[in-house]
Amino acid sequence: MAFAFRKKTMAGAVVLVTTVSMAIAGCASNDPESASSPSKSPASASQSASKTPPSKTPVAKPSVSSGASVPAGMPSGPVPSGKYGVGVAVTKPDCAEPPSNYSPFKAPGTVVKDIEGLEPGTNHGTAADKYAYPAAVVNEWLSKPSTQPKDKKIVFVTFDDGPTTKFTGEQLDNLEKADARATFFMIAPQLRDVAPDMLSRSLKMGNALALHSYSHDYKYLYHGTAENKANHIGCDWDWAMAQSRAILGSNYFSSAFRYPGGHMSWTKLDQADDALAKRGAAWIDWNAMSGDADAERPTTVAGYLEMVKKTINESDNPNVVVILNHDTYGKQMTVDAMPSILKWLKSEGYEFGVIA
Repeated sequence: MAFAFRKKTMAGAVVLVTTVSMAIAGCASNDPESASSPSKSPASASQSASKTPPSKTPVAKPSVSSGASVPAGMPSGPVPSGKYGVGVAVTKPDCAEPPSNYSPFKAPGTVVKDIEGLEPGTNHGTAADKYAYPAAVVNEWLSKPSTQPKDKKIVFVTFDDGPTTKFTGEQLDNLEKADARATFFMIAPQLRDVAPDMLSRSLKMGNALALHSYSHDYKYLYHGTAENKANHIGCDWDWAMAQSRAILGSNYFSSAFRYPGGHMSWTKLDQADDALAKRGAAWIDWNAMSGDADAERPTTVAGYLEMVKKTINESDNPNVVVILNHDTYGKQMTVDAMPSILKWLKSEGYEFGVIA
């Protein structure tokens, strides 16, 4: 995978564009660990579905923190009811399963008991209610800086391509020690390879668990016409949501979706965006990064911190910062650098938010 970064102006906001070329599908990277990632195993017995339905069926309710209003025309919940609605039995989507390095998804066909720590109808726990913002709100803040809060600075630390037992767990340690929080954009089948206790811990700490696709396959997601992209991205989202609900619980819902490679890297996505909106979801990119996905990434902890400072400065030091990081294989330097990054963000007066 090769990455090139350049600045791009989007409605007045300076954002970082990731141009990605890749020869193979899936979550490959320049890290040698990616080529030898763990074998993909089905969910363990402890992750199997519970046949006990919840006492009530909640409505998905992406939290709006501190009075932030969802932009007109953007999804704000409730999500559509029916086969894939919150609280109902987890079944396979009607479309064909997207390509995946994992064994085929086995939907339980029952209502799945919520994992400990999940607030029904959300992608987080109750601890995050006061600082959880829908993706549509954060998206508008990035694209229209004039709409950002004037009286405070908010940072959204994000991690893509997980979860993984080692690196996600170590980042949770970093966040807990710093009294910080983050949003984890998950490749849904990888939920099968981690312990439910780790996911519960993340929710109880105040983090959010959002979606980063089912396939992470660029050729599947972005090939062909705008209509073809919309069909594949909508289908991929359905499978990612079904897989997530099979493990996190039937009441799991996330309004936040991050396109693999970032929305800014692709064209003809308007119909795909509409397909997500019909599902109650909105995409979210970033305006800063640690550089851990760059082909010529920093080589020291200090270098990672300097990349964060540099990219925030290139985005004109906004009051709202979304930082791209990864918690997949080969990201030990990201783990090592995160304490310094979190400490610096605190020293600059940023509040930590999560994307619902």
